[in-house]
Amino acid sequence: MPASTPHARRATHRYFLVMLAVGMGSGLLGPALPHLAAMTGSTMGQISVLFTARALGNMLGSLLSGRLVDRFPGHRVVAAMLLMALVGLLALALFVLRARVARTSGGSSASTPEGA
Repeated sequence: MPASTPHARRATHRYFLVMLAVGMGSGLLGPALPHLAAMTGSTMGQISVLFTARALGNMLGSLLSGRLVDRFPGHRVVAAMLLMALVGLLALALFVLRARVARTSGGSSASTPEGA
């Protein structure tokens, strides 16, 4: 087994932390389904489509990222994918915040679900 360099150990630790964060983020969907269903007025059957959409997104993302890793340096592909994920999550957070502000400033706060 070849001796690992400090750079290789740092890269391994960073990948471990990234995959841990990604896994924790993906694991949040299951416990959040009842709350999401209540917030959107959907049934559990309707809101569970999110699992299918996430699985399809994972498959398509794996195909795309595999082809990109074959053509470009892997570290840069992973960094670009993480950056895109960060931008998407920030956009989602801003969208939710904007929707809440619009809902509360519209005078219809009596219809908001409890705890929202």
